[in-house]
Amino acid sequence: MSKVNSSDIINEFAEEMGITPQSAKAYMEFIFDDILKHVEKGDDVGIKGFGKFRMKVTAPRVCTNTYTGKKVNVPARNRLQFEMSRSLLAAYNSSEKERGGETL
Repeated sequence: MSKVNSSDIINEFAEEMGITPQSAKAYMEFIFDDILKHVEKGDDVGIKGFGKFRMKVTAPRVCTNTYTGKKVNVPARNRLQFEMSRSLLAAYNSSEKERGGETL
């Protein structure tokens, strides 16, 4: 299994759509920037057949440092959360069984 990076996706997109890689990169950047803009405003962004992006706020909490045993205050923070759609999850799980348990 190999790693795929954004330039690989950009080149595949450009070839499939018959556009330049620079145009494909501009389209991709616009889409991701727009998703992040809406999520930062507090909107849930759903892409049919793919999944949903949302901002999740973790509450502040007190944890214990496992090395020293001291209590540590962990502040609240925002996390970007992604939830796969049912159809993508079903496709992932069915293809995993066909490959003999190898993950995507």
